[in-house]
Amino acid sequence: MNRSNLFRKIGLVIKEWTVRKIVIREKNGKIAAKCPLIFAVVGIIISPTLAIIVGITIFTTQCSFAIEREY
Repeated sequence: MNRSNLFRKIGLVIKEWTVRKIVIREKNGKIAAKCPLIFAVVGIIISPTLAIIVGITIFTTQCSFAIEREY
């Protein structure tokens, strides 16, 4: 694999991650938060403690979360 092919593959992966979104919905169906998947992954890597707090909050408030693909 040469350098230009590697950069092309990395670009495709980043594009795929930005197309997918994490959506957190309240119990009544309203969207509470929506962000690109890559932001969520970077946030988990940077601050795992905050990610745990958000996860606990989602489950205790009976919110649902999904990963959606936008076309």
